[in-house]
Amino acid sequence: MNIDEYNIVKNYTYIEYCDYLQQKYGIGIADYFSPNWSLKSGKYGPSRTKEGLFCHHKYEDHAIMLCEKKWAQNNPYEWQKKENLVYCDYLEHLLLHILICQFPAKDKKPDNVGIGGVVNHLIPKLNDLFIFSGYAYLRQKGRLKDWENKCIERIVGSGRWGNYWWEDDNDIKEDDNPLWVESKKIFMDMKETVRKLLEDRGKKSSEIKDTLSKHNINVFRLRTEEMLEEERKKEQYNDKQ
Repeated sequence: MNIDEYNIVKNYTYIEYCDYLQQKYGIGIADYFSPNWSLKSGKYGPSRTKEGLFCHHKYEDHAIMLCEKKWAQNNPYEWQKKENLVYCDYLEHLLLHILICQFPAKDKKPDNVGIGGVVNHLIPKLNDLFIFSGYAYLRQKGRLKDWENKCIERIVGSGRWGNYWWEDDNDIKEDDNPLWVESKKIFMDMKETVRKLLEDRGKKSSEIKDTLSKHNINVFRLRTEEMLEEERKKEQYNDKQ
């Protein structure tokens, strides 16, 4: 999704955007769960993460956690059918959940549909990509799974992902990857929309600030653990001498 596309689709309703994405990527390639609520037969079911795309349930404007069996079973099985699945990249997934917050179903349950996916899952992950460089660090260390790389590269390409960490070369700038810079602008605009949504829900400024700065990958902690492990190995080596 580039900026021109984003400036159009951000004004869609949730249902309009679901329909748009189904036109863009097609409907699900398989039902999410089988009728007996076991995982869909086949190794990958409806997954397209090898293409960098996530699978989103269209009826997430009605209920949360439709990808989890214990939650999904409390709702109609039809919601798991392939025609009710929507494919999206990371940024499109965030926009879907923002639109759920703006256009929830009238008979939604519970009242917080959409927002949990935004603040607990998507913003922290994208913060790790655009703000804290956590994913860049993991890629540099070879710790990312293939599908994780595919999903990230879908929105920022295979080049440099922003600033790595403080030992990185200072002469490398963010604009060395124009796609990353453009995607970050889209993400920051979405975060501003989320800030307004949280304000409307009566959240305090301090709570909003904390929510919008969450991240999952603590690079400082990982590097500290690595340094301690290196020291431990040196001590073991010296003890053997």
